[in-house]
Amino acid sequence: MKRLKFIILGIVVLTIICYVLFEPSKHRARMTILALGPTGEFVKETNNLGVEERHPVWRFAITNTGRSDVIFDPHLLVLHQSVYEDRVKMQVVSASSGYYTNWLAALRPRHGVEAEAAVPVDKELSWCGAVDYFPRTTTIESNLWPIGEHVRLLHGLFPSMNVHCDQTDWHSPTNIAPTSVPPQNGTNL
Repeated sequence: MKRLKFIILGIVVLTIICYVLFEPSKHRARMTILALGPTGEFVKETNNLGVEERHPVWRFAITNTGRSDVIFDPHLLVLHQSVYEDRVKMQVVSASSGYYTNWLAALRPRHGVEAEAAVPVDKELSWCGAVDYFPRTTTIESNLWPIGEHVRLLHGLFPSMNVHCDQTDWHSPTNIAPTSVPPQNGTNL
């Protein structure tokens, strides 16, 4: 009986030591996006009714403030009368040395990019800049990924299995200044 108490105590102590050593070293992903403002350029396009429209181009700063490489997707969320959303892809226009692409855009820690997108001018639309991101998969994660997909308890242990989102404040054509209250339908992933 004395041995059993020491064995249980040893397991508890070992678990605490492992948690303290490994938790801070986990890959943490954190990205921020900031709307810098209009660039002064316009994009002309023809709408469904055949009318030509001019859309102002806005510039956004996207920064990886986390401790791991991240895979990211910058886009514009456009809300139609608080009913449904469209996603408009942003174009990366300038990048630091930490930006690289394989088949997805990736960014190293403490590096950033600037992206641009043409924003809507319709009075019934509001928009915000957004970036979806997740940490780059480590070798251990890629080997254990098939197990993590099937075992629900392991799902939270792999940070790269969770997609995160950061977004700017919502803007509307009648209100150039951002609004801090997001729409009711919830746009975070």
